[in-house]
Amino acid sequence: TDESIRVHGPPFFGEENPAAEVTSVEEVTSGLWRRYGAGVGKRYGDRRARYTVGDDPGVVVERSNGWRIVIGSKHPAELAAAIRYLMRPPRWD
Repeated sequence: TDESIRVHGPPFFGEENPAAEVTSVEEVTSGLWRRYGAGVGKRYGDRRARYTVGDDPGVVVERSNGWRIVIGSKHPAELAAAIRYLMRPPRWD
């Protein structure tokens, strides 16, 4: 959405993460599974929530509370750019 990052995956989880809480976005072109573990789903541990769509590349989003959200994607550059766009400061025209 215009104000949050919405992640949905199998079988039944979904979550919204407010864009205002995002402090950084890292594009990962390979090695995502090696760094964060393989598989599809949602995991918790070491202050991170991990969501995957079954691909090795993706993005790592850090939130202001220290949690990392790892999102696998076939198009990590486009996903990272879209998240960075959400992080932009509001314009007061």
